[in-house]
Amino acid sequence: MRNGCRNGRSAAQGCRQLSLSRSPRAPAPQRATAGAEEGGLKSWPGSVSTASCSSRDPLATRTGEAKAANQQSTQDCASARPEGSPAEVNPEELWSLWKQRQSERLGGAGPRALFLDYDGTLREFEARPEQAVPTPEITALLTALNARKDLAPHIVSGRDSGFLESHLGSLDRFTLVAEHGYKLRRPGAGWEHWRAGCGDEEQQRWKAILRPTMLQAAGEVTGSHVEEKASALVWHYREAAAEAGGHGAEALTKRLEQLRAREGLGDVRISCGQKIVEVSYRGVDKGSLVRGLCEEQVRAGCPFEAVLAVGDDKTDEFMFASAPPGSMTIKVGAGDSRAKFRVSSPTELRDFLRCIAAPCDDERAAAGAESGTA
Repeated sequence: MRNGCRNGRSAAQGCRQLSLSRSPRAPAPQRATAGAEEGGLKSWPGSVSTASCSSRDPLATRTGEAKAANQQSTQDCASARPEGSPAEVNPEELWSLWKQRQSERLGGAGPRALFLDYDGTLREFEARPEQAVPTPEITALLTALNARKDLAPHIVSGRDSGFLESHLGSLDRFTLVAEHGYKLRRPGAGWEHWRAGCGDEEQQRWKAILRPTMLQAAGEVTGSHVEEKASALVWHYREAAAEAGGHGAEALTKRLEQLRAREGLGDVRISCGQKIVEVSYRGVDKGSLVRGLCEEQVRAGCPFEAVLAVGDDKTDEFMFASAPPGSMTIKVGAGDSRAKFRVSSPTELRDFLRCIAAPCDDERAAAGAESGTA
C-alpha cells in the first residue's frame, strides 16, 4: 500500500511554535539555515550516490562478488563512511528549517515522510535492549504523529519485528521497519520481507558458521551477550567494563573477518555500532529501504513532499546517504556524520518532533468552526 497523495498546501503551513523545555546546550551552531541544500524530491534519481556503500543489488549475480567482499573485509566497521561534522542546531532552529521547507514546497503532492530510528534516537539507551521500551512520553508523541494525515511516519530500527509489533504495533499509520530493512509492516498490512528471496532460511548457513565465535566472545567478556535476530547476530557489551568491552569488540571483529574470508561468506556484513558488533546479511540496510520506499512514491505519481531522516549510529549513515536531495537529515549525538544537522540528545529530537505533531493553525480554525456550528 502506497502513502496517499494530498491536494493543496501542506498542513505544516502556519504551525505555531511550541514552548520547548530543553537542557542547556553546547556551543552556538555552525549554521542554522539550509541555504547550501539544493534540489527537490520530484525527481528521485533511482540510485545512491557513489558515496553510499550499499548501492548494489544484493540479489544480483554473485560472480566475483564474494571475492571482492572478502578482500575488503577489514573495512566493514566503517562501511557507512560518515564524513564531516553536521551543523549543531536546537529544536527551535530545526522547526524553523522544517517550516521553511514547507513554504518552499520542494516536493510533490504526497505526504511528508518521517524516517525515524528508535534506539539512541527516539529512545535513550538502557543497559539491556529489552529495557528500552517506549516511555509514556514517547508513546504520546508517536500517537500524535500517527494522528496527522499529512505525514507518512516510519520507524526504521534494528529491532526485530516482535519488539516493534509488541510496543509500536498500535500505530496504524506508521510503517514499521525491522532489522535495518529486513522486514517491514506497512499500514493496514502484515509483515513482509523487503527483499524478495531473502527469507529467514537463507540466513541459517552463515549463522551456523559464525554463531559459535560470537558465543565464545560472550563467555570471555563479562557483561556481554549475543542477541539473535532473523537476519543478524549481535554481540552486545554495554554492560561490560569499558576496557574489556572495547578490547573484546576489536578481537571479535578480527576473528569474524578471518572466519568470513575463510568460509567465503561474501553476503555477510560485519559492523560496529553503539556498544555492539553486528553480523548481518549484506543485502539489508536502511539506505536501500529508504531509497526504495521513496521510489515507490515517485512511481505512484505522488512523491513525498518532504523527507526527514534521523538516526544516531553507523547503520543510519546509509539512510542519510540515500535520502533524496533536499531531505532534512539529523544525527543524534556526537560523532562525524553525513547528516546535515545534529541535535545533542533524544530529548532534543523529541522536542522538535512535538512541533511537527502539533495541530496547525488551519486545522485548529476548522475545528473551532465545526464546534461553533454544532
